[in-house]
Amino acid sequence: MEKLLNEIMDLSFKELQHAQQILKLTQEIRACIEKEKVKTLNQVLNLRQQWINQAEDTRKKIQEKTKELESRYSKRIEEINAKLYSHSQVENIFKNKEQRKKIYGYIYELEMENLPKAENLLKQYRNKINGLQQGKKVIQVYEKRSTTPSILLNQLK
Repeated sequence: MEKLLNEIMDLSFKELQHAQQILKLTQEIRACIEKEKVKTLNQVLNLRQQWINQAEDTRKKIQEKTKELESRYSKRIEEINAKLYSHSQVENIFKNKEQRKKIYGYIYELEMENLPKAENLLKQYRNKINGLQQGKKVIQVYEKRSTTPSILLNQLK
């Protein structure tokens, strides 16, 4: 049981590190949105997605180990007597879980703040693209015009 608890504890610490990294990248996303750095924003979004995927993989491993613990010993982590097993293992698992919850809560709040700002940035770029497309159409119209001399030039002759 102690080996399984150690594995769960290590994985929970790893998942906590993933959550901290996701928070850091979410804060970076906010800075990119505020500075309107779209290229950097895309890079940070991709990097954050990789960390989210890693966190999800770690979460699945924790679930597998927890199920293994329950099937082998018919006990949930919450039911384990800390006096019989390393108190720090069980305690660390719960501390990591609580910290992760707090971090993910803060990430959610940041995401709710970032969402309208990102939508606004997207609208701005959409408007710029539309303006560029209209400018391109105007140039195409002027390019298609015949190159006949102007009326004023004809009057001077």
